[in-house]
Amino acid sequence: SYKDYVDENYEAVIEQLETLGFKNITTVDLEDSGLAFWTDGTVKSVSIEGKTDFGEWDYFNPEAKIIVKYH
Repeated sequence: SYKDYVDENYEAVIEQLETLGFKNITTVDLEDSGLAFWTDGTVKSVSIEGKTDFGEWDYFNPEAKIIVKYH
């Protein structure tokens, strides 16, 4: 589920997604971690093919575009 990734370290999330076979992963640094050092590197959202609300039973092509936004 997308909720499993929120507030996790973005590098760990990318590694998990790659392990699942996804290849088209883009990261977006929100460049706001200086405001709150405890959020540095934590995921704010993950979208797959534009869908931000997905669960473990949803299927996505390994070539699907994934965007990971993090602080």
